[in-house]
Amino acid sequence: MSSPYKRAVQTIEPYAKDTGLSLHIDKRLEERRLSGQPLFNWIEVLKRTFDDIDFKVDGGESTKEATVRVLELFKEVMNEKQKTTLFVTHGNLMTLILRYFDPKFGFGEWSRLTNPDVYHIDLQKKNVSITRLWNEQKTN
Repeated sequence: MSSPYKRAVQTIEPYAKDTGLSLHIDKRLEERRLSGQPLFNWIEVLKRTFDDIDFKVDGGESTKEATVRVLELFKEVMNEKQKTTLFVTHGNLMTLILRYFDPKFGFGEWSRLTNPDVYHIDLQKKNVSITRLWNEQKTN
Protein backbone atom coordinates (compact mmCIF):
# COMPACT_ATOMS: atom_id res chain seq x y z
CA MET A 1 0.00 0.00 0.00
CA SER A 2 1.32 3.41 -0.87
CA SER A 3 0.68 7.06 -0.33
CA PRO A 4 -0.64 8.59 -3.56
CA TYR A 5 2.24 11.10 -3.60
CA LYS A 6 4.32 10.66 -6.74
CA ARG A 7 7.63 10.05 -4.95
CA ALA A 8 6.12 7.31 -2.78
CA VAL A 9 4.56 5.54 -5.75
CA GLN A 10 7.77 5.79 -7.77
CA THR A 11 9.69 4.31 -4.84
CA ILE A 12 7.57 1.16 -4.58
CA GLU A 13 6.58 0.58 -8.23
CA PRO A 14 9.78 -1.31 -9.21
CA TYR A 15 9.41 -3.68 -6.26
CA ALA A 16 5.74 -4.30 -7.02
CA LYS A 17 6.55 -5.05 -10.68
CA ASP A 18 9.51 -7.32 -9.81
CA THR A 19 7.46 -9.35 -7.33
CA GLY A 20 4.21 -9.35 -9.29
CA LEU A 21 2.38 -7.84 -6.33
CA SER A 22 -0.41 -5.37 -6.87
CA LEU A 23 0.06 -1.81 -5.69
CA HIS A 24 -2.80 -0.26 -3.74
CA ILE A 25 -2.91 3.52 -3.31
CA ASP A 26 -4.49 4.85 -0.12
CA LYS A 27 -4.86 8.52 0.79
CA ARG A 28 -4.57 7.66 4.48
CA LEU A 29 -0.84 7.15 3.89
CA GLU A 30 -0.38 10.76 2.73
CA GLU A 31 2.03 12.82 4.80
CA ARG A 32 0.53 14.67 7.70
CA ARG A 33 -0.43 18.26 6.87
CA LEU A 34 1.34 20.45 9.37
CA SER A 35 -0.32 23.63 8.11
CA GLY A 36 -2.46 25.00 5.32
CA GLN A 37 0.21 27.65 4.64
CA PRO A 38 4.02 27.60 4.54
CA LEU A 39 5.49 28.12 8.02
CA PHE A 40 8.82 29.85 8.63
CA ASN A 41 9.00 28.09 12.02
CA TRP A 42 7.73 24.70 10.85
CA ILE A 43 10.32 22.74 12.81
CA GLU A 44 9.18 24.37 16.08
CA VAL A 45 5.55 23.70 15.18
CA LEU A 46 6.34 20.09 14.34
CA LYS A 47 8.14 19.61 17.66
CA ARG A 48 5.17 21.06 19.51
CA THR A 49 2.83 18.59 17.79
CA PHE A 50 4.82 15.74 19.31
CA ASP A 51 4.65 17.33 22.77
CA ASP A 52 0.93 18.17 22.53
CA ILE A 53 -0.94 15.61 20.41
CA ASP A 54 -4.00 17.88 20.10
CA PHE A 55 -2.07 20.96 18.94
CA LYS A 56 -2.53 22.07 15.34
CA VAL A 57 -2.31 25.22 13.29
CA ASP A 58 -4.85 26.43 10.72
CA GLY A 59 -5.20 23.97 7.88
CA GLY A 60 -3.09 21.34 9.61
CA GLU A 61 -3.64 18.02 11.34
CA SER A 62 -2.85 17.32 14.95
CA THR A 63 -0.75 14.31 15.88
CA LYS A 64 -3.91 12.69 17.20
CA GLU A 65 -5.88 13.29 13.97
CA ALA A 66 -3.12 11.97 11.70
CA THR A 67 -2.60 8.93 13.91
CA VAL A 68 -6.32 8.10 13.91
CA ARG A 69 -6.36 8.45 10.10
CA VAL A 70 -3.55 5.99 9.48
CA LEU A 71 -4.63 3.56 12.20
CA GLU A 72 -7.97 3.14 10.43
CA LEU A 73 -5.99 1.68 7.53
CA PHE A 74 -3.86 -0.50 9.82
CA LYS A 75 -6.96 -1.95 11.46
CA GLU A 76 -8.54 -2.71 8.09
CA VAL A 77 -5.40 -4.50 6.90
CA MET A 78 -5.05 -6.44 10.15
CA ASN A 79 -8.65 -7.66 9.80
CA GLU A 80 -7.79 -9.05 6.37
CA LYS A 81 -5.34 -11.45 8.04
CA GLN A 82 -2.53 -10.68 5.61
CA LYS A 83 0.74 -12.18 6.77
CA THR A 84 2.80 -9.23 5.54
CA THR A 85 1.83 -5.80 4.28
CA LEU A 86 4.22 -3.16 3.05
CA PHE A 87 3.24 0.46 3.71
CA VAL A 88 4.95 3.25 1.80
CA THR A 89 4.46 6.60 3.48
CA HIS A 90 6.37 9.67 4.62
CA GLY A 91 8.62 10.43 7.57
CA ASN A 92 6.26 12.36 9.81
CA LEU A 93 3.42 9.88 9.41
CA MET A 94 5.78 6.93 9.72
CA THR A 95 7.01 8.31 13.04
CA LEU A 96 3.41 8.58 14.26
CA ILE A 97 2.80 4.94 13.28
CA LEU A 98 5.94 3.85 15.11
CA ARG A 99 4.94 5.99 18.09
CA TYR A 100 1.58 4.25 18.31
CA PHE A 101 3.35 0.91 18.78
CA ASP A 102 6.21 2.31 20.88
CA PRO A 103 5.58 5.65 22.68
CA LYS A 104 9.30 6.48 22.83
CA PHE A 105 9.18 7.49 19.16
CA GLY A 106 8.89 11.23 18.95
CA PHE A 107 10.42 14.35 17.51
CA GLY A 108 14.00 13.19 18.16
CA GLU A 109 13.43 9.90 16.35
CA TRP A 110 11.75 11.74 13.48
CA SER A 111 14.79 14.03 13.18
CA ARG A 112 17.09 11.01 12.87
CA LEU A 113 15.15 9.33 10.05
CA THR A 114 16.98 8.89 6.79
CA ASN A 115 15.48 9.22 3.35
CA PRO A 116 14.54 6.53 2.62
CA ASP A 117 14.11 4.64 5.86
CA VAL A 118 12.61 1.22 6.48
CA TYR A 119 11.11 -0.25 9.63
CA HIS A 120 9.57 -3.64 10.31
CA ILE A 121 6.72 -3.81 12.83
CA ASP A 122 6.07 -7.39 13.91
CA LEU A 123 2.57 -7.71 15.37
CA GLN A 124 2.63 -11.51 15.46
CA LYS A 125 4.66 -11.86 18.63
CA LYS A 126 3.27 -11.52 22.14
CA ASN A 127 4.94 -8.12 22.34
CA VAL A 128 5.12 -5.80 19.36
CA SER A 129 8.63 -5.69 17.94
CA ILE A 130 10.02 -2.81 15.89
CA THR A 131 13.22 -3.25 13.91
CA ARG A 132 14.89 -0.63 11.78
CA LEU A 133 15.81 -2.50 8.62
CA TRP A 134 17.66 0.26 6.83
CA ASN A 135 20.73 -0.39 8.94
CA GLU A 136 19.49 -3.33 11.03
CA GLN A 137 19.36 -1.43 14.34
CA LYS A 138 16.96 -3.01 16.83
CA THR A 139 14.78 -0.29 18.40
CA ASN A 140 12.72 -2.46 20.73
